[in-house]
Amino acid sequence: AAEVPVGVRLAGELLAVIRGKATWEGALQWMEQQGVEQQMGGPEGVVQVAMLALLAAGSKSPSHLNVALERYAQLLAELLNRAGPGGAEVLLHQASQFYVSLPQKVLMVVDRLMGLNLLQAEAVVRWVLRSALPPLVYGEEDPTTASSGWELLHYAIDRVLQRTLELQGRIAKGEEEVEVLSVKARQASDRAAAASEDMPVPNESNELDIRRALSRVEAANNEESQISIRLSHAQAELDRYRGLLAALPAEAQGALLEAYSGLCALLGEGERKLG
Repeated sequence: AAEVPVGVRLAGELLAVIRGKATWEGALQWMEQQGVEQQMGGPEGVVQVAMLALLAAGSKSPSHLNVALERYAQLLAELLNRAGPGGAEVLLHQASQFYVSLPQKVLMVVDRLMGLNLLQAEAVVRWVLRSALPPLVYGEEDPTTASSGWELLHYAIDRVLQRTLELQGRIAKGEEEVEVLSVKARQASDRAAAASEDMPVPNESNELDIRRALSRVEAANNEESQISIRLSHAQAELDRYRGLLAALPAEAQGALLEAYSGLCALLGEGERKLG
């Protein structure tokens, strides 16, 4: 029997860890304990193993895929950070190989990865034009599948434009939530202050009143604390969306420039081969 490739074996073992409901930190710890980076020859190999395992975990249905990628998004983010620019190409290559005969599934994977900010449009465009399309266009592989590459190219660029509208909507909703929670936080603070001011002066005859007043103060302080936490989270999420929106023009420019240079290189190489 043919020997199972190391990457496939490790991905199968990681899949068992994932199906055991491990946290992303637990999955990362397992990979480090198993020496996956050493076995795979570098950090890009670790991305390969993780992505293959997550694709397998999500292969049952689109909802399974969404859950797998979302649950372990932080794992992929950490591994991509360690791998550098080459990590994005590994994600795309694994998706295209896993769903080699199902190009729409590749689009679905890319959509989720971009939605989770694990892939940038520029990286997708670069991979399509410099890795995926050339062998198809030049007849080194079945050219009938080249259409899926062009579709992915169009999608990556269009996704940046659509993302602007999406983020604007999320920002508007986030601003409304922050405003509502800010009002609630002020009201809760006023109630907590009023409860503290209503504390009776302790004496021998009002022990029960003191206990009741302390209970009201504690409840008011807990309410204020919980609302403040919700407000802090909502503000952080709003700031994150604003940051993503501010970065979009540069991302769009990078994707378009990459498309231009990649197409020029693709056409130039085609002309050279024909000549």
